[in-house]
Amino acid sequence: ENTNELVTADSSGVFKIWDLRNFMCCQTFTSEHEQGDLNDLTGMSSFCHVKLPAGGGKEYFNPEDNEEDYRIICGTKRLFYFDQFRAKNEPVTDVLPITVALFNTVSLTILTVAGKNVKIWDAVMGNVKVEYNNLSAWDLSCACLDDRQRKFILGDVSGNMRVYNYSNGALMKKFPPFEDGAT
Repeated sequence: ENTNELVTADSSGVFKIWDLRNFMCCQTFTSEHEQGDLNDLTGMSSFCHVKLPAGGGKEYFNPEDNEEDYRIICGTKRLFYFDQFRAKNEPVTDVLPITVALFNTVSLTILTVAGKNVKIWDAVMGNVKVEYNNLSAWDLSCACLDDRQRKFILGDVSGNMRVYNYSNGALMKKFPPFEDGAT
């Protein structure tokens, strides 16, 4: 519920959690018991994924914990419980409108410019790899990559232009401002 994950299992008791945004397996797990043991998951016939309520004063939950948890319950000759750790929902958008988006074919990343900030996204996984905040005193209006795609050049509405290292965000060079703004 409200997640990008899908849980699958086979009859031998191997569970997989899939990320539906990129169709990749995030986690694989099973019971660590040997076949024939009472705790063996072989012959598993059903499972369910349940949401546990937030703490909220019940003695068997942490009262200071205000977030819901998840648990996978599966059935063989007995019930097995697997607690699922909370996954952080990382934003897949920006809080401000994106001014520029550039694809870096060398690192398979996408650089986005929004306001005074730059984010570099993993083009395959879709998550934010790095974020550089407040790179300018004014809103950024334009950006481009150098010919080797190792630097990015930013211009702001006040006419300032700067060159930054793509991998670490270090300022490499400043240019004198243009009077009519950099676009």
